[in-house]
Amino acid sequence: MNRTCILLLAVLSSATASAITVSVQVTHAAVCMYGGRIQGTIQGGIPPFEVQLSTGQVLMGSSVNFVFEDVPAGAHTITVTDAMSDLATDNFQIASYSSFPGPSFAFPLPQCNGGTVTALVLNWQGIYPDMGYGSIPGMAPLSFTGPFQSVQQAYPDCWGGDYLVEFTGTPGSQQTMGYTDANGCPGTLTTNIPFATSMPDAMLLDLTGSCSNTGTGTVTAATMGGAPFESRVRIILYRDNGTLFHAVCPAMSGPASNTSDFNLEHTFTGLTAGGYYLRVQAEHTSYPAANWGQVAWPSDCVADFPFTIPDLGPCAVVAGTAYVDNNLNCTFQQGSETRVPDAIIQVTPGPHFATTRSNGTYTVALPASGVYTMTLDHPAVEEHCVNAPIPFNATLGNTTTQNIATLPTVPLDVSLSMNSGAARPGFQLTHGMLVKNLTPASSGTTTLSLTFDPALSYINATPAPTTVNGNELTWVQGSMSGWSVRNYAVQLQVPPDVGLLGTQLLMQGSVTTTEADGDPTNNSGTYAVTVTGSYDPNDKLAMTSTGNSAMWTIGEDEWIDYTIRFQNTGTDTAFHVVIRDTLRTDLDPATLVMGAASHAYNWRMEGPGILKVFFPNILLPDSNVNEPLSHGFVSFRIRPHQPVAPGTVIENIANIYFDFNPPVITEPSVLEAEFSTGVQERSQDAIRMMPNPVNDELRISSNSGIASLRIIAADGREVLARTVRAANTSIAVDRLQAGAYLLHATFTDGTEARERFIKH
Repeated sequence: MNRTCILLLAVLSSATASAITVSVQVTHAAVCMYGGRIQGTIQGGIPPFEVQLSTGQVLMGSSVNFVFEDVPAGAHTITVTDAMSDLATDNFQIASYSSFPGPSFAFPLPQCNGGTVTALVLNWQGIYPDMGYGSIPGMAPLSFTGPFQSVQQAYPDCWGGDYLVEFTGTPGSQQTMGYTDANGCPGTLTTNIPFATSMPDAMLLDLTGSCSNTGTGTVTAATMGGAPFESRVRIILYRDNGTLFHAVCPAMSGPASNTSDFNLEHTFTGLTAGGYYLRVQAEHTSYPAANWGQVAWPSDCVADFPFTIPDLGPCAVVAGTAYVDNNLNCTFQQGSETRVPDAIIQVTPGPHFATTRSNGTYTVALPASGVYTMTLDHPAVEEHCVNAPIPFNATLGNTTTQNIATLPTVPLDVSLSMNSGAARPGFQLTHGMLVKNLTPASSGTTTLSLTFDPALSYINATPAPTTVNGNELTWVQGSMSGWSVRNYAVQLQVPPDVGLLGTQLLMQGSVTTTEADGDPTNNSGTYAVTVTGSYDPNDKLAMTSTGNSAMWTIGEDEWIDYTIRFQNTGTDTAFHVVIRDTLRTDLDPATLVMGAASHAYNWRMEGPGILKVFFPNILLPDSNVNEPLSHGFVSFRIRPHQPVAPGTVIENIANIYFDFNPPVITEPSVLEAEFSTGVQERSQDAIRMMPNPVNDELRISSNSGIASLRIIAADGREVLARTVRAANTSIAVDRLQAGAYLLHATFTDGTEARERFIKH
């Protein structure tokens, strides 16, 4: 390389190293005796940098960002020198004002006192308020001048001191006042004069008593209605002596947009017997939610609702946590091991039931000292370390801690259940689906598919499907976390054809996950709903495993599927719906499996076998305003206690509560157990059917002689019977309505077999 090239490279290198620039932004002008504020950015150059103002202020360091405060008014130059002595400059002007630019804004608190509004002034004790909307400049303390009634300092330990100022004015207008800071620098504030707040009502959705020796009482409370101005609502529980028990804040940011933003539901646990009052308080949306539990803004938008927790007398209490024993050491590590929610705890003798809460905890009050046993029932976990049932001692007046170690039976298990509301010609049909992650593992992306009967037409769904292709709907959604639940409600239109009465409408659904599902048998299903005419809108339906709504067949049936349907036939919106179902002693509460519903819900099992289902903030319109959306339903399945004796009548009712109204009590659903025939059941592969699903002709074959065949519809009706006397035969099914059916075969040796098929 020659000398000229070397010199040229050196010049280029020097030019690259000196490529330094600086830019300055004025963020605050000079006000009164306070200087302004600038911030700047350095580009290029080699650190460290020396940043110098023409006033003589200097900063040293390697950061490319810098800030100068208290910069006097006038024209200024800033000079940056890097490690190679390369220079960059920029010029700027600091404006000067005799008062703080404004006006700033004071937040109005909800107004409930009929004429006076309290505004909150957020003073951050500084002249550079970069805290966002609502913070004002000025050094504390502040003094105020203007059309207001009183001023008081609030929360002097929070951010240097805020102020509450009371205004009067016309609702919907603005009011302005002046202020001066500690050094006499003036400024102005404005605030909105809000319209009067309509406070929500409160109702107690559920209440249980407490043992006298320890707090086992609970209350489930909810707010409803109201329209607080630019505010959100929280519910606060106090003892009747004024002692704070617990405060609940909604997870909401920004002004409330609709009525549902003011509806809040919460269950308070651990209450001792005695008097309490529930306080409903409206507070401004701009207060940081993270700090709500630390301080509360004074507000006259308060309503109190007293209640009493009954005294149950002394109890022996067992309490603990159900958890996944990740490290297999049979000891609960509170901070690191996963809790198991929605498991049913059964304690015997009794029996006494409880449901584990969202954090895996449970509490069971027992009437006397003694030796008890405990079992945990959950579809995808089982007890670990101690063989079930788990023995323990309980002593009257004391609490026994019994944690329950579990392990998942499969790594991942996602299930699908389906159910529908009533299907009537010319009316909408609501089809519900419930997808549950029964394990603590994440599912990966989920894909839910629904194929609805082609006789129906699609209206909408919540949530909206990813794709709609004819009568096929698909939802592709993100991963489900452990124990999570997703509710789906699909609105379908039934044609106005009375010829559909008695027809079965068929729904087929399935869910898949990107992570391997350890039990795919519960990932798909078929549901058939029969088109009916008039019906009781508040009822409880029962259907056995063999599709019978009137008879329990001994030796054949395993489950009873219940559907509780309800409709708001009142004159206003129902904000909350609660269903209370005291299960008969014929049924085994430990086997309960909650299913699909029309709306999202919470549930729990307690006492001797009382199922409670909560639809908080359901906002169910009355039938006069919106008949199609005035309906709802929830479903569950349960097994009877075995053995079921011939002639046993399994009867059950439900109580449906709409807000403050007395319960609507359903007519009993009745199943009668058939007398035992002593017939031996053959294996499921004893008969074969082709094709399935079928349109016209069903071909049936067996390795043994078939004596007779019966076809039973999903509602339990026998729709066809035939004598066969052969191992192979065929049956014309073209006249059958579309839907699900059960084929019942009796063989020449007296044994029986059953298989299901679908008729298109």
